[in-house]
Formats: sequence, structure tokens, C-alpha cells
Amino acid sequence: MALVQLASLKVFLKKPFVTSDVLSDFLFGRFKLMNCAELENSSLKNKTALVTGCNTGIGYATCLKLAKAQARILICCRTMQKSIATADSLRRELGIHDKGRFCCFEADMENLDAVTTLAQDIIQLNEQIHFVILNAGVMQAANKKITKNGLELHFAVNHMSHFLLTYLLMPQLIRSAPCRIIVVTSNAYEYGKPEQLADHRFQSFPYIAVSAYAQSKLANILFAYELKKRFKDKGIDVFAVHPGAVLSDIYREEWLLHAPLVGFFTQKVLSRIMRTPQEGGKTIAALLGDALFSSSLREGYSDACFSNLYWKDCKPQPVNSNLVNDISAEFLWRLSISILKDLGILNDERLEMVELCEKTN
Repeated sequence: MALVQLASLKVFLKKPFVTSDVLSDFLFGRFKLMNCAELENSSLKNKTALVTGCNTGIGYATCLKLAKAQARILICCRTMQKSIATADSLRRELGIHDKGRFCCFEADMENLDAVTTLAQDIIQLNEQIHFVILNAGVMQAANKKITKNGLELHFAVNHMSHFLLTYLLMPQLIRSAPCRIIVVTSNAYEYGKPEQLADHRFQSFPYIAVSAYAQSKLANILFAYELKKRFKDKGIDVFAVHPGAVLSDIYREEWLLHAPLVGFFTQKVLSRIMRTPQEGGKTIAALLGDALFSSSLREGYSDACFSNLYWKDCKPQPVNSNLVNDISAEFLWRLSISILKDLGILNDERLEMVELCEKTN
């Protein structure tokens, strides 16, 4: 375990300027949300939102804000039991008696076959989807894990599952336009390396948990970039959101939080400085409503800036163009398609359907 932590430290030390930004976000992030527009003043009645990974943390906090704004929510969790428990918790917390407000789905995002089934189940609902929040994720699995589909765990859950789900739903999302897609990423993407995306199983490069996570977060923002470029003229708006350093269930694999005695004190300290899931979900919630786009927060920003891809602390942010650009984004898109074709998950009919949507005016 000490060797794992040492390897992770070396990753941080190689990019000191990025690390200083990450540390600042970690230590002072709670103080950067003072002027964040809230969703509570918006009404999303007659709107439907799809949220992945929503039984705990940022996902649940986002569902709570959506439910308060009267949206209908398609709840996607690892098991049906967790999805139903999430819906029940939202009903109790908000006093909601309308059972139609929530629709529960099961999908283990490690398993791309399960994601395909999830997409088919959602399509069968035959209803408009106005918001998609791609939130499910894993972090810091100390030992490399290869999924049933032969993919490294971080890459599979954090990127490929959401790429596949969005790709299969795209014809329905275009019919639902205007539609907003929010991809939950992290400023850790700046530790990623586009030239290593093809080695997503870490066969040529040594596996380091923090590097695997960073690669998956780079994949998130590149996916959002390419998605925005391909479908912005179809009424699909895409945002990549860094929620900040949030103390949530995503750290379930982190030994420092669960080791005897050490874990107790670590959690006590981190709970004082890291954001709560409710705070971490503020930028997501603001992008779901219209308050942010019409508020005084626009002062000092151009209209073009407010259509920016990358957001944190309820503000548009520039991306590192050395990492996020047309070449890297298109490469990842083609790589993802190739992986799904090789697995037999995407056939020619499905590919042609989405390509036709892309070309049709």
C-alpha cells in the first residue's frame, strides 16, 4: 500500500501547478460557492431528467434538487433495490405522493451489456428526456481491476458506460430537444495524458490508481467536447462539470478513509474542509435551471463564455487546450466506437441510426 501511495505522489509532483490548483480546490473549495445561482427558484415541471449513480453523494443531492423543482426523474442505480430505495427516500424527504414522479432502473455500469439493457428500457418508455446527468463513477481502486468486458474499471465505469448510454439514447434525446447533458468530470483530468488513451488497459504503462482515475476524467471531458461539437446544432447542449473536492461514496475504495483508527480521524478532518454532496451538486443544479444564464453572475462574461464546455464553482472555465482539443476528442470518440464494435455491442444498424441523426438537419 505504501508503494501505491508513493507512486501516486510522483504523479502529483510531475505537475506542480496543477497540483497547487487541486490542493487549493481541496482546502478552500467550500468558500468558492458564495454567489452560486440556485435551482430552487426554477420550475422543471413537465421536464424529465435522467440521472446515473444517484443513490448517494452528488447524484442523490442532484435528484433532491430536481425533485424540489418538480421534475420527473429517471433514477439509475447499480441495483433495482438501490433505485427503489432512492425514490422512497426522495418521497419521504420531500413529502411527494405522486408515484409517477420517479421511474427506477437497474444498471451495473461496470457491465456494458447491462448499460445496453438500461438504454433499451429507457427507449421503451417513449418519453422526452430534457436533462441527462452522467454522474456514476468510481475512484482510486488500488489494484487494477478488469471488468467482464475486458476494460479497466475506471475507464469502463467513468467513461465507456456513459458513452454507450448516451450514444444509444441520442436519437431520443434529439427528438426531446432542447436537451442538456451534464458530464461530471474533475480537474484531475489535467493529470491525464491523451497519448495514453489507447492503452486503456494499462498494458504498456504501469497501473497507478490516481493515473487511471485521471485518464477516465480526461475521457469524460473529451467525450463532452466531442458530443457538444457533433450535436450542438441538434438542440443538444453539453457541459462538463467539476463538482470540487466532495466527501462522498466515490472514495469507498480509499484505504485512508476506512483503515482502523486512521480512517476515523481522516474522515473527521476531511468533513471539515471538503464539500458536502449538496455543495458539490450546486454547479450541476445551476446548469439545469435558467437562473444562472440570466443572473448578475453573467457580468464580466461574454455570451460565448457562458456556452463554454467546462464549469466549476458555477462559473465557466477554460480547458487545457494541450489536453482537450479536436484531435484528442475525435480520437477518443473513434476509439470508444471501435471498442464497442469489437465487443459486439454496437452493430451497423445502431451506428447508422446515430450517424443519420448527426447528419440530418
